[in-house]
Amino acid sequence: GQAAVALVIRNRTDDERFPDTVGGVSLQPRQFSAWNGDGSGNRLISQYQPGDEAYDRAAYVVDAVMGGYVPDFTDGATHYYSPAGMKALVDQGYQRNMIPGWLQTETANRDTLPVRIGGHVFTGQVKD
Repeated sequence: GQAAVALVIRNRTDDERFPDTVGGVSLQPRQFSAWNGDGSGNRLISQYQPGDEAYDRAAYVVDAVMGGYVPDFTDGATHYYSPAGMKALVDQGYQRNMIPGWLQTETANRDTLPVRIGGHVFTGQVKD
């Protein structure tokens, strides 16, 4: 799952619709829940520090993906979401939609069906 999310970030850096740096992509408002400051995200970035096993494992995965050592098993996905996460946000009152507004459009622009990896759905495709 971590590699799949890193692949989405890497794919977005190659997509004209997004910033061309990993930091620029990752920190775009409301794109990756770890950085949502309004309570609608998770607290993963503040939970772990260098030296923690989970942090070091995630860093290893990201380095492998960004270094090109992991094949793109998302088939070029630029978007993903968690159905369970969407439901939790609805239940908490942060939003009313169970399905992202971009899902239909991004899937229609894809050469293949969305890919389910763990509890997430990956879709979209890099635009040149």
